[in-house]
Amino acid sequence: GIPGAPPGLAINPLVARYKTKDDRWIQLVFLQPDKFWAGFCKRMGLAELANDERFVPSANLIANATEATAIFANAFAAHDLAHWRQVLHGEPGVWAALA
Repeated sequence: GIPGAPPGLAINPLVARYKTKDDRWIQLVFLQPDKFWAGFCKRMGLAELANDERFVPSANLIANATEATAIFANAFAAHDLAHWRQVLHGEPGVWAALA
């Protein structure tokens, strides 16, 4: 079976919802974390995480999902949805603002 996580905890931080500063939500659905990780970290202004052994390869990312999720939650919470739409424009991974 597919491993699960307790409610509120993302087993893959790149398949999760994140709240923005203006109380909007962004959903990420990057099902292949190894494919998207480095580029997404750089796009988010977190280039130092692109090769961080806590999160690379994806087995490490899943093992440290709580920490990675918290990092992204803090980053998304620092700016409003309009900012993130500009930052994520052209992102090859699947994402959307939630209605």
